[in-house]
Amino acid sequence: MRATGATGGSRMRRANASGGYHHGALRQALIAAAVAEIGHCGVEALNLRRLAARVGVTSGAPYHHFADREALAREIANEGFRRLEHDLIEARDANPENPGARLEALGRADIGFAIANPGYFRAMFHGDAKALGPTEPGLRAF
Repeated sequence: MRATGATGGSRMRRANASGGYHHGALRQALIAAAVAEIGHCGVEALNLRRLAARVGVTSGAPYHHFADREALAREIANEGFRRLEHDLIEARDANPENPGARLEALGRADIGFAIANPGYFRAMFHGDAKALGPTEPGLRAF
């Protein structure tokens, strides 16, 4: 196994039968790199070739997991809505008896999520991620 660390973290890649290297968790690595990229530069800057280079795979490898950058953005948006839903449920359940406190907690959870997760939040409300209309995770979150 070979560890590489050109982008600040270590990545594990293992030799495959052809003598090349295979990324062990490419889908997750692409999502993590894309979330960071979106957080810094916005959804418009998302580029699958750059992400491939960042995670140390060939430029065609991301297409085994995502048809295009819009599909990646939609996946990130859906994951963001799942995470936001979790945060909103926790906030709601922490104040079961007081409707005013409950509403305030929900607002704080929403704003807190946006501040803590700019990559997810930007993808959740960007046109590319919403192109197919409301998603199940998005509807559940609200």
